[in-house]
Amino acid sequence: SFIDPIFAFMLAFVVCLVVNYPDPDMQRKLIDDHAKELMLTIGVVISAGALSGILKESGMAEAMAKAVVAAIPQSFGAAATLLVGFLSVPMSMFADVDTWSFGIMPVMSNAVQALGVPAVDIARAGLTGFGTLGFPVAPLNGAPFLLVGLLGVDFSDHQRFSIKYAWLTSAFLMTVALLMGVFTIRL
Repeated sequence: SFIDPIFAFMLAFVVCLVVNYPDPDMQRKLIDDHAKELMLTIGVVISAGALSGILKESGMAEAMAKAVVAAIPQSFGAAATLLVGFLSVPMSMFADVDTWSFGIMPVMSNAVQALGVPAVDIARAGLTGFGTLGFPVAPLNGAPFLLVGLLGVDFSDHQRFSIKYAWLTSAFLMTVALLMGVFTIRL
């Protein structure tokens, strides 16, 4: 196509807004009335993208992943699946999906493979909390901000209330996964 549809939409929106409502105060009022939560979400998503880009491109994500791996005692390395599963919900508060998937998990899985733990076990344990139960309480995702904004709930109140249930549900999922043999603990 001649022009990217997203860019065309943004350009058309700006032109229509300026032509139909030349007063900037009226434009601000209309946006506040009809899209205030969306504008907040856009800001959060852009900020999260900038943060994850900085973490990735500067090497900080890899350094953090190596620090996490270094903190695991050699004797506990065989139970790394439990550690990853247990930390997956709170880690969603500090790392976005890209940093977790492309920064922390590859380093973690490589480190524990030397101890005889399959990389797939680490990935499965991480999924019991990070991409599933941690997502609704993570400040690096726009959708939870939009949801709590529409409900009129403060995001910090939502986190304080929800994280304990997310963590308990993650522990339950890990227990079920262990009982079903989805991943194993090699002690």
